[in-house]
Amino acid sequence: MKIAYIRTDFAHKLKAGGSVAHIKGVATAMKNLGHTVDFISTGYLTGYPSEETAVISPGILRYAIFGVGNTLYNYLSFPAFCRLMKKFKPGLMYHRYSILSNVAVRLAKRYKLPIILEYNSSEVWIAKNWHIPLYSMKAAERNELYCIHNATALVVVSQPLKTELVERGVNPEKILVNPNGADLSEYNAAILTEKEKAVFKKRLGIKPEQTVIGFIGTFGQWHGAPDIVEAAHIMQEKGQLNDNIRFLLVGDGITMPQVKEGIAKYGLKKWFILPGLIGQQEAPRYLSLFDVALNPTVPNEDGSEFFGSPTKLFEYMAMGLAIISSYLGQMKEIFDDGIDGMFYEPGNKAELAAVINKLANDEKLRAKLSAGALKKVTAKYTWEKNVERSLALIKILQP
Repeated sequence: MKIAYIRTDFAHKLKAGGSVAHIKGVATAMKNLGHTVDFISTGYLTGYPSEETAVISPGILRYAIFGVGNTLYNYLSFPAFCRLMKKFKPGLMYHRYSILSNVAVRLAKRYKLPIILEYNSSEVWIAKNWHIPLYSMKAAERNELYCIHNATALVVVSQPLKTELVERGVNPEKILVNPNGADLSEYNAAILTEKEKAVFKKRLGIKPEQTVIGFIGTFGQWHGAPDIVEAAHIMQEKGQLNDNIRFLLVGDGITMPQVKEGIAKYGLKKWFILPGLIGQQEAPRYLSLFDVALNPTVPNEDGSEFFGSPTKLFEYMAMGLAIISSYLGQMKEIFDDGIDGMFYEPGNKAELAAVINKLANDEKLRAKLSAGALKKVTAKYTWEKNVERSLALIKILQP
């Protein structure tokens, strides 16, 4: 099948993050399954071949305020998209929905093509709750409704998102709950030899005998990274933070200042290593150093049900890591506590500290969790499995 994958978000020169992993993972999996993929994007994506990318750049629209540029892009870019549709002649379109974007749905209607809309969250909800200014919240709402009601099929990462769409009038039969995944060819425990790990650890200031408690992410609002510092402080007060433990927090973002403030406040600098933002292609190398991997996701501030599907979880699983996760949202469905992961109550720093201490001192339990996580991700959560489920739904809806 010839598939046109359309990415319209304006994020520029993204090095890492869940969105990068998801876009690259799905597009690459489509190719791995034997499909022809024409990747049309607002810019080049880290890790995806530039020679396979058709760029329709927003140019200066990228810098327009309050979403005005996103709206104008729908119309100014349309002729260029049409030329590519005539050139590529796809049989299916796949669009990762982004705020105020409707060009993909309009193309699908014009060329009478089925379209899968990947809906990772309501951009209107994000704008309201994360205080992102828009020229018109009503326009964003109208655009969102237009796209979700005109898509052939919708792929969401969690059940709460499906529930939201159904409440907004979308037929539940055309909605697929499809959690995120991992690329096992990139994320695997054999990415570095033991000798290479030792050299890498030395470069970061980690001794061979030290247990590495790790986290990777873009330090977003719901990632819960500051809770790691609070948990470490509790361990410090209980005398559990010995010299054999190091925290390796990889990435950067909006909550990093809070993380650094906590480290300074509690005198934890000795135990924390913060390499900063790295390229997506470097992530597996850093993850290979983890003995315990953390997913301290916190609830939505407005009290609504958590709707995310942290990509890091599946990458942790693919690396065969012992995972600690908050007992929240989709995580409750993914893991079996004590079998392939360990849970704690979201936001409970003392409980997080206790689970970290337990795993840091129980190598046998870490090995059990590692094996369980790898087995599960291989069976259910690769990007290929993700794409197969999406295309199976289209075949049902468009026999």
